[in-house]
Amino acid sequence: MIKRWLAVLLVLTLVVSSGTGVYAARDTDYFTEQYHGDVAYEDMAYEPVDMDEERDYMDRIREAAQDEANIRAVNKGAQNIVSDVSWMATMRELCYVKMCRNTRDASAREDYQEASRILKELFEEYTLLTGDLLRSPCGSIYDGELSEEDREYYLNYEARSEEEIADTNRLTELEADFWEADGKVYSSAKEENAAKGPIFLEMLKLRRDQAKDAGYGRYADYAYEELYLRDYTPEDAAVFAREAREYVLPLFNDVTRICRAERYRDVLSMIYSGDAMLDMMLPWVEVLSDELAESFAYMRDYGLYAIGSGGGMSNQGYTIMLPTYHEPFLYNYTNGNILDLSATIHEFGHFNDMYWSDPDGDMSETNLDIAEVPSQALELLFTEYYPALFGEDDGKAVSMEVLRSILWSVVDAARQDEFLQWVFDQRNPSLQEINEAYGRISARYGYDDEDEKYLWVEYSHSFESPFYYISYGTSAAGALELWARSREEYLSGVNDYLRFTALDEGMGFKESFEALGMDSPLDRGALKEMAEYLREELEIDRLLPELPAVGYFKDVKERDWYRDAVAYVFENDLMNGLSRTVFAPNGEMTRAQLVTILYRFEDGEDGAAPAGFSDVEAGSWYEDAVNWAAENGIVNGLSRTRFGPGEKVTREQMAAILYRSRGGAGADGEAIEAYADAGEVSAWALDAMNWCIGKGIITGTSADRLSPAGTTTRAQAATILMRLKDL
Repeated sequence: MIKRWLAVLLVLTLVVSSGTGVYAARDTDYFTEQYHGDVAYEDMAYEPVDMDEERDYMDRIREAAQDEANIRAVNKGAQNIVSDVSWMATMRELCYVKMCRNTRDASAREDYQEASRILKELFEEYTLLTGDLLRSPCGSIYDGELSEEDREYYLNYEARSEEEIADTNRLTELEADFWEADGKVYSSAKEENAAKGPIFLEMLKLRRDQAKDAGYGRYADYAYEELYLRDYTPEDAAVFAREAREYVLPLFNDVTRICRAERYRDVLSMIYSGDAMLDMMLPWVEVLSDELAESFAYMRDYGLYAIGSGGGMSNQGYTIMLPTYHEPFLYNYTNGNILDLSATIHEFGHFNDMYWSDPDGDMSETNLDIAEVPSQALELLFTEYYPALFGEDDGKAVSMEVLRSILWSVVDAARQDEFLQWVFDQRNPSLQEINEAYGRISARYGYDDEDEKYLWVEYSHSFESPFYYISYGTSAAGALELWARSREEYLSGVNDYLRFTALDEGMGFKESFEALGMDSPLDRGALKEMAEYLREELEIDRLLPELPAVGYFKDVKERDWYRDAVAYVFENDLMNGLSRTVFAPNGEMTRAQLVTILYRFEDGEDGAAPAGFSDVEAGSWYEDAVNWAAENGIVNGLSRTRFGPGEKVTREQMAAILYRSRGGAGADGEAIEAYADAGEVSAWALDAMNWCIGKGIITGTSADRLSPAGTTTRAQAATILMRLKDL
């Protein structure tokens, strides 16, 4: 740990001395130089291909292919069609970005729907053409280009029926409907669920039909194998989910407690603009690798990013490839806290991965679980620099928040996959049944709020790409493995990260970890081992006993007798701390404080007539409470004109105030006789003290003493209020 901290200090010195944060980046050589179009985002415009012209052109290629003498022209024509398919894929992705940047823009939604429809039609025509050309005298143009498996696919491909085409187009329309609904503001989770739920139900039926048409009995099997090319099954994911609940969830809960105790830190609520975050990232990107620095500079130079909020921006984060230009685009909606920085780092991990990908390779062959590892691992690797960016204590707090978010990815991905497996295995579930199932499953993960059952509609993946989300969990586990390596020797771990990112795009998830000599996160027991390592490495069990038991109050511990009472008054907004971190349980209560607390407790109304106390300052924080209490006969002044707001409230004064607040009846005349100092209770407080003792609201300061003239501590007041609520 000392070596790691010295490394950060050295880096910080370099950044400060450079003035701009620009200096020679660390040389690495893990990636192969690739083609990029050098086209700025602002210069990109939607220009769809004309399908009538495309079909005519394909027919001419088919006709020419009947004579082997035309093989060069046929080969050129086939390449042109491939370029057109790539162009329409670029147009669709461009339209998607534009739609996400302003979900209120109807023309952007229409363009996206049109581009999606044209791309599907064009790809289908291209697939049929490839089969025809393979069967033609010019079929040798594909020698060395297609695997035997690909050849079989094209030769046996059958054109989609009109019904299948209509279903595909309808799914595209429903996706646009979802994003339109997502851009609206709702008064409750239930209202949002009611708006989006019917869209999902229609999608559910259409997707089931897709799987059936592809020869699958379950959509989950179809999605895992055909859509996401996974080398593991839904059953493997179910095992992963069980281990996530058993081993990662308890760690996540403990890390959450640690993070919650630090939530008062200003650094956690800092708001950054997109370019400000990129400026913060730049020096540290250079420290990691000059290859990362190259892709980072390209992104900024060509405006290939949208980072911010408002203006109808869709609330999500993603990075997609614009194939013709071979330029990724980074999109990240910001929520106004420090995790926006980490989320931007996450998306840049995707951007860098795509930037160095092979433009001639088939991006559809990329395993999505692998694709998420570079993004999440980069988030974790960046925590090395947070002490230098934010200061040691704030940096540690930010780093723990990042770890918490990665652990959450494991847990939440397991939850969402378990939920979707249940949904797609049902015959025709109603929206109510789906909601109830989500509530039941979420409860197993510790989320049992009444509104929780409605919140599944906030996950866009459930609508756009069901069963994709588990990739966040498996890849997060993989990212933790890579980060664990960096904990031993930081730059060695960074090199492993770069080596992983540079792996062949077609590798399987398990295979990729084996290539680095690592165990797969999907191996049985892997999550258990990782959770135990992190608990020990980060000294979680040492930190937990020292955490504030309530809020951020460092002076309220789990073992304190007043812990539950402080929690009650704090969580119900009855009492605040003297600061964000100090409750001061042994501090003495003033009369103004007690009356204000009681005012909140009884939901007192504003606007009571002034009580006539000369020492109650107009506009003071306690004025409304004192006037309300006086008007309702709950308090008397120390004299007609003097309330004494700053004077310490005695135990018998408090008893009298509580007694009057409850109607002043039903006193037990013998309750105080058990105390040796009962005779010290003032005559005006006898009934009140008897009532409070008899009701169990006030107890003695010891076994035989009431201490009626003693002052009341804040912990005692909190405890008394907690008891009072049950009357």
